[in-house]
Amino acid sequence: MLDLFSGSFSTGMVCEQLDRVCYAMELDEKYASASIKRYAASFGETEIWVERDSQTISYVELNKEVVPDDGKNLPTKPGTAD
Repeated sequence: MLDLFSGSFSTGMVCEQLDRVCYAMELDEKYASASIKRYAASFGETEIWVERDSQTISYVELNKEVVPDDGKNLPTKPGTAD
């Protein structure tokens, strides 16, 4: 499955449940971060790879760089106040 506008990664979550491969792209960093965290919480961290600046990085390594999310950095619905 190829999902070029993955948003909250719902398609990817279904692909995992159906044992399908999913390639996803999301340009908004907040959505991408929330999607990866959601997937990792449901299915584990070991097989997640992120491509950033033409480099492939494992989620485990990437997660070491990130400041813990307190929930304030999650994307809001369009038209709502941040």
